[in-house]
Amino acid sequence: MERSQEVLAAAFDPDRGTPDRVDRSVKNLTLTSMLRFYLERAWRHGTMETAPYQSAHEMLDRLDDGYALRFTRSGLIFDLARTGTDRELDDQVEFHRIGRNLITELIDAIPTVRPRLRPDGLVPEADEDAAQGAPPPNTPTLVLTDLTVPRLADAAFRAPDMPSARPVSPPVPESEPDPSPAKAPDTARDAAPGPDSVENPPPDPKPSAAPTVPEPPRRSPQSTAEEPGNQTEIETPHAPTMSDAPARSFHDEPTLGSDDSGPDAAPDVYLGVTHPSPQYGVLGHTAGRTIVLDLYETHTISLFGVQGGGKSYTLGSIMEMASLPAPPVNHLPHPLATVVFHYSQTQDYAPEFTSMVHANDDAAQLKSLKDRYGAEPKALADVLLLVPADQLDERRTQYPGIDVQPLKFSAAELQAAHWRFLMGAVGNQSTYIRQLTRIMRAHRTNLTLDVIRRGVADSGLPDHLKQLAQERLNLAAEYIDDSAHLTQLVRPGRLIIVDLRDEFIEKDEALGLFVVLMQLFAEAKDGDRHFNKLVVFDEAHKYIDSPDLVAGLVESVREMRHKGMSILVASQDPPSVPVSLIELSDHIILHKFTSPAWLKHLHKAN
Repeated sequence: MERSQEVLAAAFDPDRGTPDRVDRSVKNLTLTSMLRFYLERAWRHGTMETAPYQSAHEMLDRLDDGYALRFTRSGLIFDLARTGTDRELDDQVEFHRIGRNLITELIDAIPTVRPRLRPDGLVPEADEDAAQGAPPPNTPTLVLTDLTVPRLADAAFRAPDMPSARPVSPPVPESEPDPSPAKAPDTARDAAPGPDSVENPPPDPKPSAAPTVPEPPRRSPQSTAEEPGNQTEIETPHAPTMSDAPARSFHDEPTLGSDDSGPDAAPDVYLGVTHPSPQYGVLGHTAGRTIVLDLYETHTISLFGVQGGGKSYTLGSIMEMASLPAPPVNHLPHPLATVVFHYSQTQDYAPEFTSMVHANDDAAQLKSLKDRYGAEPKALADVLLLVPADQLDERRTQYPGIDVQPLKFSAAELQAAHWRFLMGAVGNQSTYIRQLTRIMRAHRTNLTLDVIRRGVADSGLPDHLKQLAQERLNLAAEYIDDSAHLTQLVRPGRLIIVDLRDEFIEKDEALGLFVVLMQLFAEAKDGDRHFNKLVVFDEAHKYIDSPDLVAGLVESVREMRHKGMSILVASQDPPSVPVSLIELSDHIILHKFTSPAWLKHLHKAN
């Protein structure tokens, strides 16, 4: 579409370059011939009234006097899977969807039987269908047929009415054949009388029809030529039409002849399940279908795209639909708890989703939210930010509207598997792993920080492994507080952001801590009741790096699905995310890609 507009503008737009083309007159003649073809066809089929027909002819005759060229973009989608009609705007293109019932009606209305002549050879006989109200076989157009196909009161391809200062008499174009004496008058062309014919209006071609919206005049081409302001305008008689009302966008107009496809209609496509879900969130609309994401079952989702490609917007939408009941854009009788893991070795890269405590205030997005989804903006009222204890005061000053708490958990909440991750006892360090396992087995009923320290000091580990264990214990000590209870912070509808920005924390240390937190969050209950959670690994390429820890992460993700926890991995660098993790995904959401290597990497997992 972009290329078509570029080619047409290069040939026919007089304002495209200075100085103008030397062959402008030749191009004007070409444009006139091209547009006149559509003009004559519209007249021949009775879809154009007399006054605009003659005005358009006169305008095409005077293109050499100057004109301005503009374009509109429209598309028709014939959808056999749905009924009714609807409209949507996608990337400045207005799409009109025509459903199966209207397609069938249009096809059935096409005359397919040739007329039979009477014995005298003068008047064609109407067949039985015509006698029952169907159009006769020699009808040249469907415009007079009483159909339920909606007449659009507002669309991008509609031209505004231009009031005329002079009467216009019906022309007799050369291409119009002489009417037969037996042929009925073409009432569609005379339906909008000029000022001289008001006293004797033609009969209504559809006396039995009672449309709720008056049929406006139509125009055929989607690109229009306009006279500049300093030229004499070619005007048409102003007949009362829907255009007399104030101009409105097509999103402001109700969809005509549509089936029940409003905000309260049942979704068409459920992602993640093969049956309607009792809990879901709307991802968007496409081709007249409402696409929703299941929030009742547990899922593993991979979300990839370049920076600035809309990845974070999609991620934010999924987090909101999982945590905040906001009908009709979601149906959430049992909100999830959402946990976001954010890591950076610089203080500059702050977590994006702290802004969810404020409702959306973008005017264009609010209008789309209201018009297309019938919803109002809302803010997340329950947001918790967990940060390292030494950054607590700084973060509370930085985020005054958010509850900021230190990232702490008690040793009593940790199991042996958690200690292994914190101690880095994964991979192929067999001696280190065996000694730590022996220490934890000996003190399984009293696994505390001090007990493990003494066990490491008294063990037979080499000095370099003892030093490694003590460094890991020192890291864990920063987050262990026996008076804290991390699982009590998790509740339905709450968004928890773990902000781990620290230049002194390495990638594998951050990933190990995140895996432990994920496993702790999975055990949280609402009273005695289990509830589902959503864990988000944001910018996963920054810390999902160590092959040893990734194996443990993959195993943990497999287990999380049995504990009611969905996992979402978001990254702008897909090759950095292990294939073994992508393989677990039952959803892969792709935004803009710039590298063929990314697609090849994803192909390895599918």
